[in-house]
Amino acid sequence: MGDTSDYPGFVWRLDDADQRKLFLEQWDKCEKIAMHFNELIIRFRTQAMGGLAVIGSVLGLARGADKVDYRMLGIALLALLILWIGIFLVDHIYYSRLLMGAVDELKRLEAITAGAVRLSTRIEERCGEGDAATNGRLVFYALPALALIIIAVLCLLKGSSG
Repeated sequence: MGDTSDYPGFVWRLDDADQRKLFLEQWDKCEKIAMHFNELIIRFRTQAMGGLAVIGSVLGLARGADKVDYRMLGIALLALLILWIGIFLVDHIYYSRLLMGAVDELKRLEAITAGAVRLSTRIEERCGEGDAATNGRLVFYALPALALIIIAVLCLLKGSSG
């Protein structure tokens, strides 16, 4: 159907049954890899949010004690914020790049078919690429980070006032 930039001079002939079978196997394998990376990201984010909730609950229980050291509670929340930022960086620098690499390969393969195969292309059109995905990820991490900052500052202010 078309010349690929990764394989100069090679032309996929999707009317050839053997090449079509090879192409579909390669596309299917890439699709499974992309789905695996997506599942990893979802699991990673879910576990990170769960961990944040558990630690936040423990810190909340400490607040219910008879004598609360708000300064230490604020410091603990800031430490938790640093951990949350680290989790964001692992997601942004590692997991998301794995997924985007797999999606880029799928789109490259789909381009060869001149529109005959376009699942990943259509998903990206609907869900957005680049900025939309990055903005969603930023909001996912920014909202809890903002809450941690606000509560930590309030605890530190209360701890310094008495």
